[in-house]
Amino acid sequence: MFKLNKHRRFNYTPRYFKGKEGIPTSFESKFSKYRDTYNSIDIGQKWKDERHKMRNRKIEELI
Repeated sequence: MFKLNKHRRFNYTPRYFKGKEGIPTSFESKFSKYRDTYNSIDIGQKWKDERHKMRNRKIEELI
């Protein structure tokens, strides 16, 4: 019937922390600018990205 919203991951960092790089500066939403930008020290997200790269190999690379 009704679909539930997907869980979106938010990484909390203090206000003046310099670890995030490349944050878009548009004024869409208070939380949307942190949704796709991760900490440079976030090991969990780095691990997730590497696993995603390994799972999504092209067929040509496997042959």
